[in-house]
Amino acid sequence: MGLDIDEPVCVIDIDISFINDYMDVINYPIERGQFLAAQSWWVETETKGYKLQGGFQKYYPKDCKYIYDKFVADPEYWMEYYIKNGTTIGPINGEQYFVEDSVKERLDLKFLPAEWITKWKHLGDYDTDYKLQANLNYPGEWLFLGGEFHPNVRLVHFQQSSIPHREVREAREL
Repeated sequence: MGLDIDEPVCVIDIDISFINDYMDVINYPIERGQFLAAQSWWVETETKGYKLQGGFQKYYPKDCKYIYDKFVADPEYWMEYYIKNGTTIGPINGEQYFVEDSVKERLDLKFLPAEWITKWKHLGDYDTDYKLQANLNYPGEWLFLGGEFHPNVRLVHFQQSSIPHREVREAREL
């Protein structure tokens, strides 16, 4: 966010796999004054008014310099702020809430289509009941059937998985 460039950049978590028509995510259009993100799936923070998850963000760095400046002016304060106010638990956490609050100060927050995103853990952790619930909660027709993610899914965000790309391959083998 501190870069002095006039074109959009993408920030992507290391525990994400892009699948299917994944370039739709990278090429999703934004204009100056807009901030694009993936929407969160954890309900507990939605009840507190938050929707952004930090796995994918696209923005113009010059538009976001104020966010960078705000954070570096007092990083210790902001690293503890969302823990101390009860939004999340520590010992470290809350950067996506800082970003969302700061974006809303000056920018238009946009989200990728919900059908494009899912979370996933190590496949061995999921039984048939989990997969059924995942399919029922997916905003599209189905999420995961016959060893494949729905063709509309473009971004798989892994949680508690050390080898995410292997997990996508294993999902296809189920």
